[in-house]
Amino acid sequence: MPPRMALRPAGAGRPAGGVAGGVAGGPTAACVKRAAAARASKPTLGVSVGLQELSWRAGSAPPPGRPEETAQASPLLSSSLPCTRRRTVRRVESLRRLRAASPRPRPPVSSRIPRGRRCIPDAETSHHNRPAKGRCGLAVAISAAFAQTIIDAQQNTGLDFDIVFGPAYKGIPLCSAIAIKIGEQAPQNLDKISYSFDRKEAKDHGEGGSIVGAPLKGKKVLIVDDVITAGTAKRDAIEKIRKEGGVVAGIVVALDRMERLPATDGDDSKPGPSAIGELRKEYSIPVFAILTLDDIIEGMQSFASEDDIKRTKEYRQKYKAID
Repeated sequence: MPPRMALRPAGAGRPAGGVAGGVAGGPTAACVKRAAAARASKPTLGVSVGLQELSWRAGSAPPPGRPEETAQASPLLSSSLPCTRRRTVRRVESLRRLRAASPRPRPPVSSRIPRGRRCIPDAETSHHNRPAKGRCGLAVAISAAFAQTIIDAQQNTGLDFDIVFGPAYKGIPLCSAIAIKIGEQAPQNLDKISYSFDRKEAKDHGEGGSIVGAPLKGKKVLIVDDVITAGTAKRDAIEKIRKEGGVVAGIVVALDRMERLPATDGDDSKPGPSAIGELRKEYSIPVFAILTLDDIIEGMQSFASEDDIKRTKEYRQKYKAID
C-alpha cells in the first residue's frame, strides 16, 4: 500500500504539537503558529462574560467596562464562547455603548397625552378646527344623565323595562353606555336589564337578522335616542321591536325641542302638536327627556349673551307646540 494510504493504528494519538506538529516543516506551519500566537495575545471572552451580557439583556445591571475587560478579569477564561456567540456579544455591547452615548430624544412631558384621557384631538387640533365630537368626557356625562333620568322615572312613575334599545346609528353607543351607567347608579338593575340595537340592513349571514344584543321576544323594551324630530325613526324602532315579539315600555331622549310638527299644508303659522305628543297619543307610551328647550333657555341666563337668549326665546315662541 502506498505510504499516503497507510492507516493510523488503532489507539494511536495525534502527532505531538497538535495541528502545528502534524504539519511541522510544511508551508502552513508558520500560519498556524501565527494564528495561535494572535489568539494568545488577545483576551478571550469567557462564559462569565456571556452570562453577564445575558443578564444585562434581561434587565439587570450591565457588566462593568467592555466585554474584553470583563473577560480579562474573569477566572473562567479557559471556557471560551464559540466564535458566533462572541460576535453576538460584541454587537450587543456595541449597541449598548451607542445607546448610552446618544439616547433617543423624548417629547416634553407637557406634550404627552395620558392614555385613556382623550378620545380625539381638541377642537384646536381637530381637522379644519371643527368642534370635536364624541369626546369620552361628554359621552360619560350624557350616559350618566340618561341613567339618572331613567332611574328617576322608575321611582316616580313606575317605569319598568328589561332592555335598553338604541336605534341605529346614534342609539347604538347610547344604549350600551346607558346600560352600564344604570348598573353603576342603581346596582339592583345589574342582573335585570340588558341592551340591544338594530341594524339598518338585515344581515343574511352569521347570526343574521336585524337585531344585535339581547333577544326582544317577551321583553319590555325602553328606547333611547338623542332627539325626536318628526318621530319617523322612533316609529320604525317600535315596529321592529313589536315584530321581534317585544313590548315598548317607553322612550327616553336627551332633548325635548318642544317644537310643533310641520303643517301638512305648509302654513307654519298654524299651531300644532309636537312629535313627542303624537307618539304618546299614537302608542300610549310614556316619553321622557333629560332637558327641554325651557331648561336650556333657563341655563343660558348664566353664560349666554342677551342677544342669544332673545333669539332663542323668539325661536321657541315661533315654533312652540301646543301640547
